[in-house]
Order: sequence, then structure tokens, then C-alpha cells
Amino acid sequence: PVEEFLTASLVIDGDTSRFETLRIEAVRQLTAGAGISGVTVSAARLLEEPSAGIEVEGSDVQDAQSQFNSVDEKFFDVFGARFLAGRGFDAGDFGPGRTPVIVNRSFVSEVLGDPASPGFRTGANALGRRVRYRDRESSAERETALVRRSAQREGGRHEIVGVVEDFPPSNDEPTIFHPMIEAPHPASLTIRAPSGIGLAATRLREVTSGLDPQLRVGR
Repeated sequence: PVEEFLTASLVIDGDTSRFETLRIEAVRQLTAGAGISGVTVSAARLLEEPSAGIEVEGSDVQDAQSQFNSVDEKFFDVFGARFLAGRGFDAGDFGPGRTPVIVNRSFVSEVLGDPASPGFRTGANALGRRVRYRDRESSAERETALVRRSAQREGGRHEIVGVVEDFPPSNDEPTIFHPMIEAPHPASLTIRAPSGIGLAATRLREVTSGLDPQLRVGR
């Protein structure tokens, strides 16, 4: 239900060292607001994720490409995403050195590319496979700093722990979701407000201006 969602970029002018603390407090205050059912933060907004070349353990697909994003622990719940196999992120996935990822249904169908394999239709065949970014150096300018650093840990290999249905339904691009270890700057903020996004937009501006005059809301 797109009428329930408000997205905006959250930016701080000047010294960015305060950004993470302010972002956490902004999310806390927004979540407590009347008419708001959920707030989530990601590196890129939905449908605007960057892409990169990848290789997947056990896949014969050549020159595979996938979009990618880093998301917080509330991301899938706020969007009401439906899991087909495996699990969502848990608290332990957000610690340093962890490399789990969640992929969407289109990732399974286009990148794994073996409809005859057991579990293909449910996505179960993806669980446990490892993904590596093939051109993370050449695509550095379009990657978020977080995902770039994440892709370089553990030899750049990430274990698939879950498969989620494509969302929104219009998105049929293969997508990899990483746990957001560090908040990106700027950050993409999504508010779900079943009672209407007009009041949510007003509340967002009130919260950010009240926290710090240099904290501002982008488009």
C-alpha cells in the first residue's frame, strides 16, 4: 500500500560524527509517534539500489549482476516482506565480522538459474551459498562505503541465510540485502503511517529540527 509509506533522506551538515546518535534518537521519537506503525533505515531507498557484478557458489550463470542494499533490523517488518525460505536478520547479524545476506526471489530465479534443482521454487536451494562481489573495486563510486567494506571482509564472501519475496511487486531485479553495521550518511529513512503520510511528514520535520538545526530532511 504505497499511500502508507513516506521516504526521505536524512543528512547532517558539517561534522558527521554526531549523525549516528541523532539518527537513532530520531528513529526512536518517530516510532513513538501516533499514527506511525514503523520506521526503518537503509543505505539506499527501495528501487534505487546500486548494482554490481557478482559470483555465486554453485551457480553457472555468467556475468551475473545484482542490486544491493544495507538495511537495519526493522526493514523487512516495516515493508511487510514475505520470506520464502530461511530467516530474517537477528541481533547477532549486526556485529562486526558477520557476513550474512538475504536475497530476493528474482535473485534465485535469475542468478542461480537452475529450475530443476531441489528447492528452486521456494528459494531453499539458495540457503548456505556464498556470494562474492566480482567488480567491487571498479564499482566503488556507486557502492555505499558500508557495503564496500563489508564486501572486502572474509574475502568478500557472504552467506545467504534467507530468501524474501520481491517487493514491491514491480521490482523484479536480483537484490542482495546486507545487515547495516554502520549507518550510512546520508541515510534513507522510510516511515510507515497507515493513517496517512501528511502527518508523518510534519512529525519528521518536527523531530529532526528539534534534535539539531544541522540535521535536515532531503527529498
